[in-house]
Amino acid sequence: TIINGPLSNELGINSGAGCLGPCNMASATIGRSLRLCLINIAGAVPGIGDHATHGSPAKYSYCFTENEDESPWEPFQVEMGCRKEASTVTVMAAEAPHNVNDHRSQKAEDLLDTIVHTAATAGCNNSHVPGELLVIMSPEHAKTIHTDGWEKVDVKNYIHENSVLPASLGDRGGRKLDDELIIGGDVRITRSPSDVLLMVAGGPGRHTMISHGFGNGSLSVTLPITLKDGSLSHSVEDFKKR
Repeated sequence: TIINGPLSNELGINSGAGCLGPCNMASATIGRSLRLCLINIAGAVPGIGDHATHGSPAKYSYCFTENEDESPWEPFQVEMGCRKEASTVTVMAAEAPHNVNDHRSQKAEDLLDTIVHTAATAGCNNSHVPGELLVIMSPEHAKTIHTDGWEKVDVKNYIHENSVLPASLGDRGGRKLDDELIIGGDVRITRSPSDVLLMVAGGPGRHTMISHGFGNGSLSVTLPITLKDGSLSHSVEDFKKR
């Protein structure tokens, strides 16, 4: 769950150091509330409605907000077609995050190569069916890339085009990949650059976190947070008035 916009600041959702970890009441509460809805309303009880083999620690709570102040690019909600002043919520079925540790690369392409080689791993969900990839870039990584003149669209294009696996991996066990997914003997783990959900969050440190989706069987949804009349909510107080 990703909250963007003014409401995220008012609620105190963590966008900085340790944003995916503990010690933030708002992040923990929102993430846990969504999980309780899935359990009590959707019936996602392990072994009953949820037949995951192992489950995931991300099922407890996985909520953060974008670090807009330290991002060199437009906010995520603007990219999704919402106004900058809008508060939005994005929900995505995603694997637990995987760390990309790169303290050496000083050039955008070198750093992005580390990211794509971490993302394109045999056995990840997207190796079976291409789909969305969440990329949570630290401010330091984003600065390195932006300093080299790369805009957000350039980064998304590069990740899409270079996050590839040998198509032969998909042919094991008699499963044949669709021909349109194979390009030059490789298969991409995303269907298009728009499948790369790129945002900046986190504190000091040269790390990026990636989370694969679940192929094209589950896609993220981003919606503005509105009042009953459809107008944008600018404060938590708006909900108390109506």
